[in-house]
Amino acid sequence: MAVSVIIPCKNEAADISGLMEDLAKQKAAFQTEIIKITGVSPVSLARNQGAEKAKGEVLIFIDCDIRLGNEFFLANLVGVLEKNEKIGAVCASILIPPGSSRFQRRYAKEVPHAQSPQVEAIMDVSVASSACCAIEKEKFL
Repeated sequence: MAVSVIIPCKNEAADISGLMEDLAKQKAAFQTEIIKITGVSPVSLARNQGAEKAKGEVLIFIDCDIRLGNEFFLANLVGVLEKNEKIGAVCASILIPPGSSRFQRRYAKEVPHAQSPQVEAIMDVSVASSACCAIEKEKFL
């Protein structure tokens, strides 16, 4: 199996070094390609362009400012899709990192879906965050 990680970036100046470091540390039993889409707006169009270029059977969309929680992050996302074909897409919990600015903490409190709790079990949600999610390419297209 191959997985395509699609990273929409507003512009070339977007600093994705932290995300790239996290991706390099991932432990997974599948091949991973990384597709950076720059300067395309809105972000949904950037994701669509990335999906068209993707060679993987699974697409993982990650916003450029996301950091991954551990070295099994991608494997865990993909594993949920592999274990249950009834699941259309899976999204990750979004936590505000330690050391966030006052503005970032306030934004997370005020804006719905800016953060979501970490959970131990798969659960249905009414609104899934697209900031970090996985879906089979065939279903996405």
